[in-house]
Amino acid sequence: MKEITNSPVDLKYIEIYIKTHNDVEQIVDYFEKVMSFPVVLVIIDDYMNIFYGFERLNNWKKLAEAETFRFNSLGVLFICLRSLVSFLSICLSAASVHEASKNAKNVQKEMLEKVIDSGNHSNRNQFHLLLAYNSPAITLSAWGFFYFTRGLILTALGSILAYSLLVIQILE
Repeated sequence: MKEITNSPVDLKYIEIYIKTHNDVEQIVDYFEKVMSFPVVLVIIDDYMNIFYGFERLNNWKKLAEAETFRFNSLGVLFICLRSLVSFLSICLSAASVHEASKNAKNVQKEMLEKVIDSGNHSNRNQFHLLLAYNSPAITLSAWGFFYFTRGLILTALGSILAYSLLVIQILE
């Protein structure tokens, strides 16, 4: 993105920026509508596989006696790690969209201040920049159940560990 801190305000640049920002918001809204439900299904599957991996790999002594221990544990470990990588990649990519949107809000604030300070542009550009700045930051969700931020990762992994420990204590 163009650094605007020391550059003069250009009417053409502002119009292109507003148009690009509106196009990006429309694409992200459409992406959210289309991919929200499949993402929640993938996240639920990943969550269950990680939980299953913790539960199955907890019984090392019982599984060590069986002949199929090596194959079973490698398969469970692979499923658990694949689900963990999938979960982390989805969460981190969606969280980076949110971070980029917050950075865009900072740029919009600087642009709005420059436009207001210059005083030679139309009120239409000021109004469009004000609307873009006041709109909420883009946050992707999983079908509206939860929003992807960086804090979700530790929360989800912590609850998986807590529930697996609870189930282990109940079963023993």
